[in-house]
Amino acid sequence: MKKHLLSIVLMAFAMVTTASAQNVSTSVQKKHVLIEDFTGIHCGNCPDADVYQERLILAQQGNVNVICVHAGSYATAGIGEPNYITPVSTEIHNQFKISSYPSALVNRTEIPGIGKIIGRSNLAACSRMEASNDALVNVWVSSKFDNTTGKIIADVELYYTGEITDGSSALCVSLLQNKMYGQQSGGGANADEYEHNHVLRAMLTPAWGDTIATSGKGTLVKRHYEYRLPTVIGTESTDPLPSDVIAYVINSDTREIYNSQLCHVSCEGMECEMKAILEPYKIEPQRNFGFNFFDCYLINDGNDPITSANFNVTLNDSVMQSVWTGSIAPQERGYIRIPVDFSKQYKGSNEYAIKLTGINGKDY
Repeated sequence: MKKHLLSIVLMAFAMVTTASAQNVSTSVQKKHVLIEDFTGIHCGNCPDADVYQERLILAQQGNVNVICVHAGSYATAGIGEPNYITPVSTEIHNQFKISSYPSALVNRTEIPGIGKIIGRSNLAACSRMEASNDALVNVWVSSKFDNTTGKIIADVELYYTGEITDGSSALCVSLLQNKMYGQQSGGGANADEYEHNHVLRAMLTPAWGDTIATSGKGTLVKRHYEYRLPTVIGTESTDPLPSDVIAYVINSDTREIYNSQLCHVSCEGMECEMKAILEPYKIEPQRNFGFNFFDCYLINDGNDPITSANFNVTLNDSVMQSVWTGSIAPQERGYIRIPVDFSKQYKGSNEYAIKLTGINGKDY
């Protein structure tokens, strides 16, 4: 298999000032939780860890984010298998001496009674613990893809709400790609086309960040990055549409994460057909289900927001039309409630089916 050399072009501009922030909050905020999941395509228990992590993301939207670090022997690809290993994923993996899979770091913090490297069953408890702490620095990030230059552009703002010794913190910016389909042991019926998300593809900074020279309380830091996105990283194609950028501030010595923020890469001007996927809610309706709605997830696989969706709902022999309105951003999953009319009394065993028939007023 032909190997591709990854060429990275980075341009960084820094500005430090004590003026008020334009985008980042100056109020003391709680920490966001960054889970670094060490995984591999030959790890049979890793899909189970994915479930734990996705539940946390859904339960704490905007407060919990995941980076899937493919590295180590379980991630090594054979002939014809997807290779998600990158030099930076290997560097992070080796730094923390990861030897079991799946395992994770939660803000790279030493959790009392558990340790730094934790198993999937402790993810929720450790995340709650970290999310209850005040952040010493607030993070704001925005990113877009310039289709003309082929660059990922990211702007980051930091505001230090607490005292951190000057020069002891560093800013890391990572590029993640979602919806990468390939082999995964333990992936069930879709093991050959498993959906890999939050995959670490590259960094717009060095692995251990750009040092922040001035970081005392009340300091505002602005950084600008441009990264030319290659068509291939390693052996796998890149795609800006389902990609995210995450910025996080670390302690330069211990590598502990002070705080983080994730944003989707905006791809304005890129043609992308309207596409959506309807998924059932994790808690299925039970016997004597007495509410007037069904819970579902609607995944926006397009490049425009979804503001309305039409459904045909079949309940036993009755067919009804239902309309949902709201807002789901491009490449995001939204939790929705589909209203239905339960004017009849349903007892015992009932059969239902939900079909997505329209998006934003157009047939689908």
